[in-house]
Amino acid sequence: MISTANAEYQIITSLKQNRTKRSKLGEIFVEGIESIKQAQLAGVAFTRIITGDRPGLSDWAKGFIAANQDATVVEMSAPLYRELCDRDEPSEIVVTAKISAQDFWEIELSDNPCVLIFDRPSDHGNFGTILRSA
Repeated sequence: MISTANAEYQIITSLKQNRTKRSKLGEIFVEGIESIKQAQLAGVAFTRIITGDRPGLSDWAKGFIAANQDATVVEMSAPLYRELCDRDEPSEIVVTAKISAQDFWEIELSDNPCVLIFDRPSDHGNFGTILRSA
């Protein structure tokens, strides 16, 4: 269990806060159950499953961990986990995942596509806002 801001914690924090580190390491930080579920549906390779020190995980979280055995499970103290998460009530898990680079020209488009390109977002939450208003 991680109880201090050690090297692993610093890597996770840098993935959350630093675009350059995300690009260099080829990983992203995903917070929020719905975002994690969407990443899972997209076939993303998870590298870490991070939990806070809490009494018990839900059946969904246990199943998620079981389904992603290649990911390292990182347990951290509750105060450190709350510091990592942006929310007042953090979700029971957050994850890091591999970035799969895809060349725009490899994407199969319909004959009359509507394309929205979001270049280097600083906050992935902005992406949802733009999609809803597009």
